[in-house]
Amino acid sequence: MEKAKRAWLVLLLLAGLEGSAAGAGSGLRMTGPYAHLNLEVFLIHGRETAPGQRYMTLTEALEHKLVVVHETGSVQQLAIENKGRLPVFIQSGDIVKGGRQDRVLRSDMIVPARSGRIPLASFCVESGRWRQRGAEDAGRFASNSAMVSSRELKLAARHLQDQGAVWSGVAEQQTKLNTNLRRMKGDRSLDVRAGKSATSLQLTLEHGDLREMAAAYKRVLAGLLDGKPDAVGFALVVNGQVSAAEVYGRRDLFRALWPKLLDSAVVEAISEYSGTAKEGGASRRPEALEAVSALLSAARAEQVSTRDPSGRTRVVIREQGQHLVFETRDRALADALVHSSYIEKIPMRSTPRAPLDGSRPPARNEQLQQRAVPGRGPLR
Repeated sequence: MEKAKRAWLVLLLLAGLEGSAAGAGSGLRMTGPYAHLNLEVFLIHGRETAPGQRYMTLTEALEHKLVVVHETGSVQQLAIENKGRLPVFIQSGDIVKGGRQDRVLRSDMIVPARSGRIPLASFCVESGRWRQRGAEDAGRFASNSAMVSSRELKLAARHLQDQGAVWSGVAEQQTKLNTNLRRMKGDRSLDVRAGKSATSLQLTLEHGDLREMAAAYKRVLAGLLDGKPDAVGFALVVNGQVSAAEVYGRRDLFRALWPKLLDSAVVEAISEYSGTAKEGGASRRPEALEAVSALLSAARAEQVSTRDPSGRTRVVIREQGQHLVFETRDRALADALVHSSYIEKIPMRSTPRAPLDGSRPPARNEQLQQRAVPGRGPLR
């Protein structure tokens, strides 16, 4: 009886989802949930909305040395140069490692082929450093292996666009990861903050104990796209609560981004782990399906504003109650929809509760950075 009831609800929700997809391409449908512990993933299937153009991801372009991300000496603006033959898709929340401090990229952006050097908006995710780290190049950024992995950080960078909120999000995630990993692994001395730079979110995400715990989730979920050629995105549910959804205009772009997207989802789940989920699956409550459908329906909301991160990129922002959707469109393809990012709003803080590096508050670090780059205005 319960299974029949659930099947009936799923059909209703999928029908509602198809009706809500007008703003993100018609004919979307969901499958799932696919779950491990407190993390549930719903795959989203549908047609492509940007079939006329292939894109490289920032990760691929950096690995093949087809783009250069330059340090400029300004915390909130880097520069990027695409030397390749394909445009490069940058996703809001991408972290670039290196330079004088690791940065998170503020907005989705399409970098044209043979672009020359163009501005790239960013925020600091490593408040305690403004110099070369080890053997890294202080003048450029070598890699993009991760993206921010909490709702607070996603909203801080993309929606609020507030450096204080970004710092607060980094500190909160490091604290949550320490608390949960110590409990999960039974090691009270475990600390995800790296000795060489305690405030670096990137180095925290590389921590061995976190990687080990993340591997257990990924063994279950990494192969979800196998045999699903029409998948264009996914929705993320943590502890039974919908967090976000990402839908792409090209299936190959979604597949190229999937390892990084999944890793971000897993880190969020570990950060929020309460210890109540049973081994082998999360809640799978029908309410999660309903919440995902409600989030995706934000595509029907009125346009609130637009942003132009670059000459080729237009971002349309829609808002419906607690739901936000950011639509990234490619001007070179008649405003074709390349990416729709859905997220639920949560209460935010604009400044950290405590110094991020345990000794020096961000305000002090900000002053040091500004003295290192004469003529810069305030960070925010």
